[in-house]
Amino acid sequence: MTMDKKIAAQRAEFEACAKLATQWRRLEMTAVVDDDYPAVRADYERSLAAFMLAMHANGRVFIAEGPAPSFLAVLRAQNLSRVVRFGHGDIKAPHGWGPMQWGCALAGEVGELCNMLKKYQRQMPSDPTPDELHAEIGKEIADVFIYLDLLASTFDFDLARVIASKFNATSKKYGFPERL
Repeated sequence: MTMDKKIAAQRAEFEACAKLATQWRRLEMTAVVDDDYPAVRADYERSLAAFMLAMHANGRVFIAEGPAPSFLAVLRAQNLSRVVRFGHGDIKAPHGWGPMQWGCALAGEVGELCNMLKKYQRQMPSDPTPDELHAEIGKEIADVFIYLDLLASTFDFDLARVIASKFNATSKKYGFPERL
């Protein structure tokens, strides 16, 4: 790594750390019952994921006490970063892809998953082997989840929070003990 790249990486880490501190103060000041808590929490988790990535880029080992940032927070940060590289623009920009485009992309991925499931069920000689289909089904489930996260991000939904809420509401409705 050249000296300029090392300096840029270190600067990026410092900036990510400063943003993380700002988001932490904002989160600390927001009550869990406030309407804007999910968005504030999502901002904090994105900042934490960006800081961890910046530390990793500098070759630092991150050891934390307590729970590590959630997989979903890291996925969201990386997903939003990659969207720009694909040319879809900032997910919040008026000229970028919006909920309709991400919803249609999600539907396309669900369609591809359903096609793999159909082939897995019917087992025609012209279809891939069950092992090949198993691998493809896993890839399609991953694509669905990635697009679902992008769709959720257009509404500032914290996926873990909305999934837990819906799961718990359904369990309560049917009198089941399982809760997230």
